[in-house]
Amino acid sequence: MSNQLKDRTEVKVRFGEVDSMGIVWHGNYVKYIEEGRESFGKKYGI
Repeated sequence: MSNQLKDRTEVKVRFGEVDSMGIVWHGNYVKYIEEGRESFGKKYGI
């Protein structure tokens, strides 16, 4: 048994965040990481 803190969140990729081939531009990753951090904080009361 491990004492890991985990959270999972889904992020909707918006049309303006992808190129013409449907690939997310790497500069948007920070926004997705921030959404995950906020979700994690809400789950554990941080």
